Amino acid sequence: MLSRSQRRKTDGRKRRFYKQWWFWLILVLIVGGVAFYMIGSASSKKSSNTPTPDISYSSSKKHTYDFGDSSSSDSDDTDDTTTSSSSTNNTAASNSAALAAAHSSAAAAQSSAAAASSKAAKDSADAKAQSDAIAYLQPFQNAVTSAQEAVTAAQNKVNSATNDNDKQSAQSALNQANGQLQAAQAALQTAQKKVA
Repeated sequence: MLSRSQRRKTDGRKRRFYKQWWFWLILVLIVGGVAFYMIGSASSKKSSNTPTPDISYSSSKKHTYDFGDSSSSDSDDTDDTTTSSSSTNNTAASNSAALAAAHSSAAAAQSSAAAASSKAAKDSADAKAQSDAIAYLQPFQNAVTSAQEAVTAAQNKVNSATNDNDKQSAQSALNQANGQLQAAQAALQTAQKKVA
């Protein structure tokens, strides 16, 4: 028969590792660590999804304490509610102000675009009016030019005439050409006044 120490040695060889106390200790530590990690990550996700309440206090808040009554804690709760609703109102007011600023800048951009469009339309109308004026005055200028050419031709005939009859007839043609030139110039001046 084996002694007790020898039995322990032989039993220790036969014992599996999962029957050892240190294996179960390591397993418990690993499972506990994983559990704590999961709880921590779940609570951090939950806290990131919920907005952080505004717990700031203004210096003008007055606390009254009545030791015989629990109304002071009720007053604090009311003050906290008022503070959070005031914070919500401030956020809404700032959002409203930002929206109003965006609307005003959009209106200013639209107004400047309308002004640019109006200026472009005015420039186009001015260019068309100038083109129309040039087209309107062109026949009068052509009449003046042809009358000047007729005067020049009549003057050449007067200068080249050798006898008195030719001179008189050339002079009368020159006078008639001068009259036509004056009439064409007067018509041109009237047309220019109309255009202006």
